Amino acid sequence: MVVVDCPYNHIDRIFATDDTANYVTQDNKYVSISGGITDNNIVLGSFQIADKPSSLLSVNDNIGLFVSGNDPFSQNKITSLSGLVQYNGIAILSFLPNKNTTIDHYREIREMYGNLVLRVNFGNSNELGKINGTISDFRVGLEVLISDRNYATIIDYDNNNLNNNLSGILYLEQANVGDSHSGFHEGNISGTLDGAQYNGKWGGQFYGNGTSNGLPETVAGTMAAESNTNLIVSSWAADFHRIVRSTLNQGPGYLTPGQSQASPIDPQELASSFMAPGPALGDALGNSIGEQQVTGFSSVPGITFNLNGDSFVGITPGASLAASLNSFMAPSDWTIPDQWQFSLNPLHTLSKHGASLEQGKSLFHLASPQGWAASFHTQGVEVAYNPSEGPFTFTAGAVHEPDSLLGTQARGIFGSLAADTFYMGSRWQTDMGQWSLAASGEVGLVAPTVTGSNVIDGIDTLTTNTFALEVAREFNNGNTLRFSLSQPLRVAAGSMAYTFANGSQDGLVTGESHSASLTPSGRQLDFTNALDVPLGEGELSLGLTMSTQPGHRKGADPEVAIFTGYEARW
Repeated sequence: MVVVDCPYNHIDRIFATDDTANYVTQDNKYVSISGGITDNNIVLGSFQIADKPSSLLSVNDNIGLFVSGNDPFSQNKITSLSGLVQYNGIAILSFLPNKNTTIDHYREIREMYGNLVLRVNFGNSNELGKINGTISDFRVGLEVLISDRNYATIIDYDNNNLNNNLSGILYLEQANVGDSHSGFHEGNISGTLDGAQYNGKWGGQFYGNGTSNGLPETVAGTMAAESNTNLIVSSWAADFHRIVRSTLNQGPGYLTPGQSQASPIDPQELASSFMAPGPALGDALGNSIGEQQVTGFSSVPGITFNLNGDSFVGITPGASLAASLNSFMAPSDWTIPDQWQFSLNPLHTLSKHGASLEQGKSLFHLASPQGWAASFHTQGVEVAYNPSEGPFTFTAGAVHEPDSLLGTQARGIFGSLAADTFYMGSRWQTDMGQWSLAASGEVGLVAPTVTGSNVIDGIDTLTTNTFALEVAREFNNGNTLRFSLSQPLRVAAGSMAYTFANGSQDGLVTGESHSASLTPSGRQLDFTNALDVPLGEGELSLGLTMSTQPGHRKGADPEVAIFTGYEARW
């Protein structure tokens, strides 16, 4: 029997019997054995039984397989294991005509080697788990011509230049990892090889109790599959070896659904991926992406990582102290000038949209005696109109965010975000003696843009809103007491479609699509009390704001902020 040296590092000792030294059984049968010993001391191979030595390579052989190890994994440890583990190794395959095939001319028998990848999901420490795998990259080691069913001769053997001339992949379909008393597993086989469809069975067992992580060191077993014309039998072994550990240390990368699982990955891209939510979105991203599972991939095909979606979503912002301070210090109204005014500072009270979104650098501001005012920024413009100095003021504006969506930023596999926001609003204010009453409201439409994303399929046009109610009382000593109730800028409607990779099938990355609302779960309301006291040439202001459901997060604890400020003109 000719033995082929294994082209993989897993096999370091090869043994065989040749045709002149076969063991003769009591039934006068001749036995030929070939196989190897792995570096984890797993003995594996095949044996053939024939009536005479010359027919040991013919299709009349009774073929058998064997796998054994001196350290079977303790089966009572299986239930306590958890997580995903990949084992890589080899399968030694014999490829020969089906015994039902009529031979009327010379046919080949081939001895092959295939890359074996096994994926084990040990579950969550209270279940036995599942196992599945693939055999691919078939390498031909031995070719034999058959002249009849009783005789065969070797015609081609080249151990130094093994050919990759058999295309296809065999799928070791999912099997249960035994029971609490056994780690044996058995499953079905399907797939194609050299253009033919194969079906069969596979099974194996775990070996090796000495690993530092408590996982089995090796998996080994046998398989057999049959097509209409050919039979494949194999013994195999796989272990969690050094090249896999090195790859795991590099970290996972991301592949888009539809890509080949063998595609190159970029661990740095996945490591730098995030979505940092802006205040208007609140906890919407955390409640959608944060609840999903994402599959990461290794540069070794078949190794996958289960990643939690919340690791990609930044912390939901709470109540904005800066926004509360701006609202606290902003004047409650604006005075129409007697003549045109130009200034580097705003000449009217900016809208909530204008105050909440990044408008870039301030360029200039102007106001007219006809009740018009405008503010110009590098990323936005806002116009306000107070007709006939009446109680109503109308505002409208536009803001372009080149690197964010309502303050939300994305990087890595999520691509980058941009947005154009168009908004309008009105404010009503009137004086009743020493009391001043005001109410304002705004609505906006946001047109998002997503570029370079492997995850986000699209974002709807978003609707936003904000409102405020204000009451002020001026006393005879010049003091002013102010009360207000306001809702910061919030997404009222809109959704995002996205797809995360969730595994692979037939060598291609699979994915699961989701549609998530971008409306946050809660509604932040700010209750503010403030007292303005004349002091010197200016005015001292003291205030307290309590925010319920801060960050538009339902169920979030209230937050309290205390302000003080002094304003003077000279």
